[in-house]
Amino acid sequence: MPSSSKLRAIIEQTVAGFDASALRDDQLFREAGIDSLDHLNVLLAVEEQFGVEIPDEDSKNLNTLNALLAYLAAR
Repeated sequence: MPSSSKLRAIIEQTVAGFDASALRDDQLFREAGIDSLDHLNVLLAVEEQFGVEIPDEDSKNLNTLNALLAYLAAR
C-alpha cells in the first residue's frame, strides 16, 4: 500500500516548486496551489508508479491525499 510520504514525493517530483510537506492529508489539492493540469500530471505519475489505471470518472474525486490513499488501498 502506498504511503502518504510516497505520494508527497510524487507530487514534489511532478509539480515544479511545490513543497508537499506543507500539504495536509485532507487539504484539497487546488487549495494548496495544485492546478488542474498539475493534478492530472500527479494522477498520471501515480498510475505509472503503482501500475494502476484511474478512470476519468474517478479522477475528479481524488483531490486530497486521503482520497488518493484510500482509492489506491482499495485497488
